[in-house]
Amino acid sequence: MKALRAFLTLSLGLIVAGIGYAQPTLLKEGIPADVSPEVRAEIERLYSQDPKERATGANNLGQMRDKAAPAVPFLATLLHDRTMVLGEPFTPALHGGKGSPGWEAARALLRIGKPAVEALTTALQDNDQFVRRKAMRALARMGGVRPVEPLVGALTDADWDVRRFAAWGLGQMKAITAVETLAAAMQDADAHVRQNVAGALGKIKDTRGVPALIPALKDEDHRTRRWAAWALGQMEDTRAVEPLIAILQDKASELRPSAALALGQIGDARAVEPLITALRDQDELVRRSAAGALGQIGDVRSFSPLQAALQDQDPYVRSFAARGLGKMGDPRAVEALIPLLDEENEYLRETAAEALAKMPDPRAVEPLIALLEDESVQTRQQAASALGEMRDARAVAPLIAVLSDRDEYTVQHVAWALGKIGDPRALQPLRAIATGKPGSRATAAAQALAQIGDPSGLDLLFTALREADLYSRSSAASALGRVGDPRAVEPLVEALRDEYHNLRAGAARALGQIGDPRAVEPLIAALGDKSDNVQSSAAKALGQIRDPRAVEPLISLLNDEDYYWVPARAAEALGNMGDVRALAPLAAALQSKYITVRTNAAAALGKIRDSRVVEPMIGALSDNFACVRAAAVRSLRTITGQNIPEEAAKWQEWAGERLLTKATGGEPRLPTGGCSTRCGPGIAPPRRAPGTAPRMPPRQSPQECTPTGRALPQDIAV
Repeated sequence: MKALRAFLTLSLGLIVAGIGYAQPTLLKEGIPADVSPEVRAEIERLYSQDPKERATGANNLGQMRDKAAPAVPFLATLLHDRTMVLGEPFTPALHGGKGSPGWEAARALLRIGKPAVEALTTALQDNDQFVRRKAMRALARMGGVRPVEPLVGALTDADWDVRRFAAWGLGQMKAITAVETLAAAMQDADAHVRQNVAGALGKIKDTRGVPALIPALKDEDHRTRRWAAWALGQMEDTRAVEPLIAILQDKASELRPSAALALGQIGDARAVEPLITALRDQDELVRRSAAGALGQIGDVRSFSPLQAALQDQDPYVRSFAARGLGKMGDPRAVEALIPLLDEENEYLRETAAEALAKMPDPRAVEPLIALLEDESVQTRQQAASALGEMRDARAVAPLIAVLSDRDEYTVQHVAWALGKIGDPRALQPLRAIATGKPGSRATAAAQALAQIGDPSGLDLLFTALREADLYSRSSAASALGRVGDPRAVEPLVEALRDEYHNLRAGAARALGQIGDPRAVEPLIAALGDKSDNVQSSAAKALGQIRDPRAVEPLISLLNDEDYYWVPARAAEALGNMGDVRALAPLAAALQSKYITVRTNAAAALGKIRDSRVVEPMIGALSDNFACVRAAAVRSLRTITGQNIPEEAAKWQEWAGERLLTKATGGEPRLPTGGCSTRCGPGIAPPRRAPGTAPRMPPRQSPQECTPTGRALPQDIAV
């Protein structure tokens, strides 16, 4: 026993004292002479024989961020140090890594950021797999400064952990140039790698990944199957519909809830009947997912099944069904929704109130009034909002009573509701709040006063716009936009010149809501603001006002390469304005490197409704992203009146028949270029060989499609 105790003591001593101990291989004399004393002291700490001291030095250097850039070479050599260190802040370190000087060095390099990229990239070539793991985890989490190529190369690393974090990092980057390599990596022998690859493809949303993901629905690893289904839903590609329906109908498959959710995201009508059948499934998770999916699709065939699902024994099935019925807005659902306001489940009560707000019906007023006393803050807020949409005078006194609620956001919702109802009984209690303590409730009360017609409300908002704190000033600008009174134009134009960009952006949005032409020139000037938030807000506002003076300035923003949202907003605004001068620039924007710009350009061309853009719009049907293709086919149907599916070949066939008709003396030919005055100035679609599909250019640095409100699942590589 003594011998065993001695052996264990010796072993523990060796571990703590430093098996795997590795000082930086660079000599201390190599520390730059001009380094700050603080950085020098921590670099010297890396040479300590005590592993905790080495780890502490690395940790402290990381907290200095980029100021510790001179320490990068010394931290990089410390990556080899695998001595375990117990205690905070060393366990866990860096996304699940064990506490050691090496892991602390990796975390420090991550925090230092861009100056450490080259060293971490070099470390990916190290013979030690644990050094490569540390380097990869740091690079994968580094954000926009990380390079794509090293992560793509690491997808073939010998170590599975390096490969999975390479895939995870590429997904975080939305690295479209890595799609083909990621698709090939779906064949990786390690399930953890395949899970992360599927997740990355789903985040990138490039439909070139679809052929690799559909077979993964039958992967031997159940997590890989789920991530493949999720990714297919994110891509919204109709090629996945039939395989997902097959899984939904397979009673033995545990993937059915994921398949149902993916079908809802894709939104194809073929899924409606199978999803209706799934509402009767024995598995409550399948029923929940099916109800949510049917709500997303919004097909009229699902009205009665969703109404029946309000009687389901599972409260979350009932809540998803209620939300779906709310989206449909069919008043036949009101009577079935009202009883849900008395349900024990607070989420169900809140969802029912939300649904009723979208189909105002006097039968719901009294039950919603009772909900103003609900124990759940969110439910009280939703009830107040619903009553505001009802605009029923019976709600005024109960809403006034809730103005004393302790929750600030509840008071805010109540004030907004009273403003919408517009009853003068609310003036006095609203004045008391509006002239009281500054904050969101005071701003909401002032907005309500202005909406009811009390001039003091506007005066209070004007004062807040000039004198309050930044948050209250921004809130005042938003409130003035919602009120829509033209007397607010001059104060808001003045706010466009404020030093705070959030206030300038809020003022631009408010001017767009008011829609007064006096704001056009100041908003055009705001298109040149140094803040992309202000630029995009001004562009949207000009699209709402629809003054032809803004067309050329907005066209000039379509080529902005710095911020994707600025040209995207410009495209949206040009579509709202409907000016034919924007045709050629919008057609060219179909080739933008940004997904959202291409999507908005396709939608905008549909609003202008000019047949000269049919050919480039058919080209957009070959885009790698579903949201672009969906916008293009909607616009094509609007322009042509044809209900042709989302298939480039069928649209090309239709266009070819039109051209043939012209050649034989029939209907006028579709213009195809800027070759004559009939074609219009500058309308020149991309040239291609006869009978071939238009090719889309390589995409780089894509941004997300227009937000859909869908949450991403938790990241995988942990």
